[in-house]
Parts: sequence; structure tokens; C-alpha cells
Amino acid sequence: MKVGLTLTNGKEVNTMMDMSSIIDASLAFGGAMAVVLIGISMVTSESTTVSTSDEETRGQSDGTHYPPFQAAA
Repeated sequence: MKVGLTLTNGKEVNTMMDMSSIIDASLAFGGAMAVVLIGISMVTSESTTVSTSDEETRGQSDGTHYPPFQAAA
């Protein structure tokens, strides 16, 4: 009898392929669950971005003044 093979009713069955399929399925299921959980946490988390108006950001400028854009020819 070879390693990884089992005799069932006089017939050889490759149990290593069965175990490989189980491992692949559980890894795929675990990955899908991770994606769902990350998605849920992204949707339910509070946003930390702050929107400001143009007037507020003008006072925070670094003082660099750029010439106005010229119209395209």
C-alpha cells in the first residue's frame, strides 16, 4: 500500500487529492469571508476626511502666487 492511497472495496482511492480539494475549498471560503468582512468594515467605518470651502483654504496657502492661466490659442 502506497502513502496517500487507501484501499476501499479492493479499489485504490487517492485520498491526497480529496484532502487537497478540501484545503483549496476552505482557503477559498476563508478568502471570501475576509473580503466580505473587510467590505463591511469599510462601509460601516466613519469617514475621517474633512471638506473645506475655498475661503478657508485661501488663508492656509503657502504664499506662492502663480500667474493666471492663459486661454488656449
